[in-house]
Amino acid sequence: MLNPLRSEAEAFRFVLLLLGYFAAIVLAKAVLGTTAALVVFVALSVAVAAWIVRARSAA
Repeated sequence: MLNPLRSEAEAFRFVLLLLGYFAAIVLAKAVLGTTAALVVFVALSVAVAAWIVRARSAA
């Protein structure tokens, strides 16, 4: 199986980013409600997808 993460530092950075992603969604839910959490989820997911597409097209 091919490991998509090149180093332990990259894996750690991925975990921190994932933690921030979920924390933003939970915080939006706690403060503003379910609709806000859904909006944050969609916005962050689109931003990550766009970043991945740009990174792959540049390589």
